[in-house]
Amino acid sequence: MIFEYKTDFMRSVQNLVARGFTHYTTGIVAKEKYNAVSQKLKTQYQTEMTSQQRWRAKKKGLASTHLLSFVLNDDEIFFILLATNGQGDIHEFEKLRDVSKKEQRIEITGYQLLKMPRKGSPAQWTWKMTDQTFNFWRRRLKRAIRWKSKRFINQCVYSLSRLPKFHAVRQQGFQLIQYAKADWKRAYKNSEPCPFDSIFLGFYGRYQKASKINADSLKKKNK
Repeated sequence: MIFEYKTDFMRSVQNLVARGFTHYTTGIVAKEKYNAVSQKLKTQYQTEMTSQQRWRAKKKGLASTHLLSFVLNDDEIFFILLATNGQGDIHEFEKLRDVSKKEQRIEITGYQLLKMPRKGSPAQWTWKMTDQTFNFWRRRLKRAIRWKSKRFINQCVYSLSRLPKFHAVRQQGFQLIQYAKADWKRAYKNSEPCPFDSIFLGFYGRYQKASKINADSLKKKNK
């Protein structure tokens, strides 16, 4: 199965990494070629083992794998092949990266997965904007406020409200909202109501069901 939305994909990757799937490789493939690629990986690395089979593999010191994908655009599928520690072909034949190393973190469209401390609890895996993405947001907000373009500002408000609701991203979102409010006040004092006051950043429900599509439907759509 393929995730229809990037955020659902990111949540699943985060959960698997937290369970020990800390080695990975990624790729982008044309939709019409995805079935062939996924079948090859399934056959070579047993990406669709049951939970019982994975438990037995772990007891024997063998690596387990998972293949996750999401629809990147109209023509392409983004996939990540994850693996645990242990013996297996995947560690022998694939050039895997280690998510626990800073220079090898998983990065997807401006977000990276890392382990961060939380007040009163152990450090946990979460997604965070890269520095480049966060700074891009600051520049975008500053331009929108200086240009005083209602359309541009509304786009920013909408985009901010739809940021992925991961713990670290929400923290960054709050920082950006506070920055926008302060910049608006500097530019216009109290002459006009601040459009950024209405932004609400919620959080994901623990049991929210992900939207997926069947890989077989890709062939049908491309006929």
